[in-house]
Amino acid sequence: MKFSRVIMSRMLVTSLLLLIGIGYFEEAKSTTQEERMIPSVAGLEFDKVGFFVSGPPEYMDRLYARAMKQFTKAGLSQPDQSRPTNDAIATLMLTLDTIPLDESCPGKVLYVQKLELWEKVIPARNSNISVPSVTWSYAMPIPIIVDRVSIEQLETDLDRHLFEFIRSYKMGNSTKKK
Repeated sequence: MKFSRVIMSRMLVTSLLLLIGIGYFEEAKSTTQEERMIPSVAGLEFDKVGFFVSGPPEYMDRLYARAMKQFTKAGLSQPDQSRPTNDAIATLMLTLDTIPLDESCPGKVLYVQKLELWEKVIPARNSNISVPSVTWSYAMPIPIIVDRVSIEQLETDLDRHLFEFIRSYKMGNSTKKK
């Protein structure tokens, strides 16, 4: 009697798992590979995005102007910097920072490279709150230690990071003209 209950329980659990699995795979079949690869920037209204560059102060204006040229060249409207930050739906933050190291590495800097899209996100578990979160990112996995970073290197890195964002944006917004 005890043995048959164990077998029946296992059969019931196996049947339930099978039904759940079939449901999962049926749901997965309803989307194409392309639909599952939609970038997180799909539907983003770029003209409502704030854009900021963080880097060596002496190069900020030059880097910002170069970024604006990249957006224009890509056919994207330039982010409106006259809009207060709290009116922006998202913030695209390019970080090309050099951080001087202490006496253990004299003359060296830590070079941080990343481009992140920050948006207010409403967690599914609690729709009454919103939290700032990175919804898209392209970054070097770890900062690197270098002697110095030239403006030419900063511009090359800016171009690479913006290229990745623009490519992702266009992939997710191919029918939109911005």
